[in-house]
Amino acid sequence: MKQNPNTLPIAALVLAGALTLSCGKQLNEPQDSGKTVTLTATIGLDATTKALDATGKKTFAVDDQIAVIYKQEGGATAKALSNPLIDTDIREEGQKAAITVTLDSPAADGAIRYIYPASMAMATVDAEAAVDSDAATIDFSKLSAQDGTLASLAASYDLSVFDGTFNGTELPGSALLSNQLAIGEFTVKNWSGTVITTDLTSFAFTDGTYTYTITPASPATNLTGPVYVAMLPVADSQELTFTATDGTYNYTRSITGKALAKNNMYPVNLKMIRIVNLGNVTTTDGNGVLFLAAQNEDIISGAFSDPAYITIPGGATVTLDGVDLSSPFESDHAAIHCMGSANIILKRENQVTTGSSSPYPAILAAHNEAVSGEEYTLTISGTGRLIADAQANRGAGIGGGGYDSNTGTYINCGNIVIAGGVIYVIGGMEAAGIGSGCGSSCAGIQITGGVILSAEGGQHSAGIGCGVSGICGDIIISGGQIGGDYEDGFYDGAWGDEDAAGIGCAGLASTCGKITIGAGVTYILAQVDSNFVPNIIGQSNNGVCGAVTIDESLTVVNSQNSMVIYPSAP
Repeated sequence: MKQNPNTLPIAALVLAGALTLSCGKQLNEPQDSGKTVTLTATIGLDATTKALDATGKKTFAVDDQIAVIYKQEGGATAKALSNPLIDTDIREEGQKAAITVTLDSPAADGAIRYIYPASMAMATVDAEAAVDSDAATIDFSKLSAQDGTLASLAASYDLSVFDGTFNGTELPGSALLSNQLAIGEFTVKNWSGTVITTDLTSFAFTDGTYTYTITPASPATNLTGPVYVAMLPVADSQELTFTATDGTYNYTRSITGKALAKNNMYPVNLKMIRIVNLGNVTTTDGNGVLFLAAQNEDIISGAFSDPAYITIPGGATVTLDGVDLSSPFESDHAAIHCMGSANIILKRENQVTTGSSSPYPAILAAHNEAVSGEEYTLTISGTGRLIADAQANRGAGIGGGGYDSNTGTYINCGNIVIAGGVIYVIGGMEAAGIGSGCGSSCAGIQITGGVILSAEGGQHSAGIGCGVSGICGDIIISGGQIGGDYEDGFYDGAWGDEDAAGIGCAGLASTCGKITIGAGVTYILAQVDSNFVPNIIGQSNNGVCGAVTIDESLTVVNSQNSMVIYPSAP
């Protein structure tokens, strides 16, 4: 059948009309082109929120804003800011506020989050992020720099959050914002308990993940105490490490076992350890001489700009961490002058020297002149090195001194305990390396650990024990190493000069107590430089010494000028 030429165009026209009608119908349907809605809600502060204002409670303030994180109809996560609060928005003495916010296509039944203050929200939020994701919506890095004041903390850092659901027409209206942070109220003290908060120019600490740096707001030059810090909660297993400075000294402290939970404020009396660089010390004594009055738990390093000295109060523990007192001090003080019982901890390399005209030792172990039978004790421990060089007229390397013409008395010393460290000691003229000076007394010497590379006595004096005409109490060696091989060479050990014992009496008139050497020693080398010394350990010419006892388990090798003691082979 022959086709009518007009049939195809008519059919095509009908089809085209149908397509046009269909397309026209689709264009007239409602489109998912987005909608903007402005909504209001009244929100409140949870009663447990603890970021306080001066009256003791958190309140909303004029110009505050809330960040609103929400899901849009298309599934994306978005952020909006509420209008700044005005007076009429704030109700119930600041505990509640009416907020107004404009949202773009909020999804019905979609998650919604309020973040207050808005400054703690991320500047932009990833469209794929979960609305209730802290990592994606909250900028915790804002906490890293604060000024330590309660006012700025409450206004800018005190993070409160509410998570809820948008029902399609209304914002969650009964929302209570819950505080997410702990608030530290730090009163900073030195180790003696004196408040130094107002002296500080900076204060910082870390929990191993986050670091908080507190710097006074301009134009202030110091913090006013206490120091308030908004911080993430801390588990009791975390270590908090604090640092601070007052412009002259730095301070440090590490603590564990302190849990800091959100929704709580913690008043903390923080006792900090002072870090002293001797090059920054400008304090002078009554004679105009530079000196450092050390404090308990001080960590001391560096060198004075001029010859000077350090005093350590009774009962204090001080760490020498790279101290250089090698410029001789020519006056009536030891380079380190203990005022009572003291503990010196050694770190790194340390050198302590007195001048050749001083009657004092390099390190004075104080003697208790006031109470008979209650002697002071100097204990030296740690893992660092110490060179104690008396160079003095009559002073020991560690211990006592000679005659002080100013007081008309001899410079006696208390007990000396060597428990650690790597030590090289040189006594002054007629003074022991470790022990008494010339004519003075030393209560007693104990060596329980550490390595004494060399303890060299001055003229006629023992390496460990008595100076000329001096008195030394009992000497007990129960551990450690004296002389011999050690890392970088071979050392002389306890060296008696001229007619003095290596360990024990001086060559001229002196008196020494009992000498006991226990099984715990690693190695002892005692030497004398004369063939006429009757005992390398113990009594010498013109000296009187108590009994010498050496544990039977030890091997003793005795030659004319030296004695070696070490554990027997198993």
